[in-house]
Amino acid sequence: MQFIKAAVIGMGVLILIGLGLLVYGFATQLGKQADGVPARYDRSHDLPADASVLTTHIDGGRLIIETRSEGAGRVYYLYDLETGAALGRLDIAPSDVR
Repeated sequence: MQFIKAAVIGMGVLILIGLGLLVYGFATQLGKQADGVPARYDRSHDLPADASVLTTHIDGGRLIIETRSEGAGRVYYLYDLETGAALGRLDIAPSDVR
């Protein structure tokens, strides 16, 4: 009878160790993408008070954000999705705005 109690306790400990390893594995993989690059970066960009985001596009590892404001017309912002770096800005305004 004591052998059965020891076996049950031993298996319970093994189950707890296994669950702990599973939780650790999930926690370490959550912060990474498949290629090992951190899954997120922090980037903020201030828009003028009268500006609004019209569309966003993802193309070839780049994020394009199209905005519109009364003072500047349409402005396109280009970001690299892997690094978060700002790659450029394109202003398209009617001739009477400039």
